[in-house]
Amino acid sequence: MGLLLGMPSAYAHQSDESTHLVEIDRESGLVEQLVSISAGDLAHHLGWVGHGEEVERAHLEEGAEELESYMVRRLRVWADEAPCTLEDSRFVNLMGQDGRVHLHVASRCEPGALAVTLENRVMMEGPGGYRHVGRAQAGDRVWPMVFDVSFPTYVVNLPVEEGVGVEEVDVASEETSKTGGGAPGDDTLTGWMAALIAAVVAVGVSWWAGRAAE
Repeated sequence: MGLLLGMPSAYAHQSDESTHLVEIDRESGLVEQLVSISAGDLAHHLGWVGHGEEVERAHLEEGAEELESYMVRRLRVWADEAPCTLEDSRFVNLMGQDGRVHLHVASRCEPGALAVTLENRVMMEGPGGYRHVGRAQAGDRVWPMVFDVSFPTYVVNLPVEEGVGVEEVDVASEETSKTGGGAPGDDTLTGWMAALIAAVVAVGVSWWAGRAAE
């Protein structure tokens, strides 16, 4: 299959909300990201399927290596303006029953950073681009985020001051057990993914509603 990574669709087509979830450990410098995005949107954007055609899991499996490279190169992290090092990336769910692609990316930054800058340019090559809604978390503090063509980066200012700007998020819901479908045998990552996706529903969606009302 010819993968047209350098030739995106003529326009951006978004059929489902994309989520971008981030966990920051300031002491160790570890930044973990989970991007959950419609498999059909990705396949159409990259030219693997035509408009109105459905993508099959086999298409994604065949091009998984190039798809991962495409996404990872557009998910970058800096700590105090110094680029962080990619430590690991992998799909924890490649088009499961939810019809979405879940990519986990781990980066190592210098410990003790005062600010972490996140960039998401996945599917933003075409006119109009794509929109990713999500959140970043460091300790108990949560920052709702949106990435689009106009604002492809978000700066998380650290350190976290205790008791300031803390958002309480209830992730102990029934939806948590229904979300995802991670890598077999990787219960830790599956739990992390499920909890964050449940949290973004509570934090990101309500924030978007307020933004739209402005």
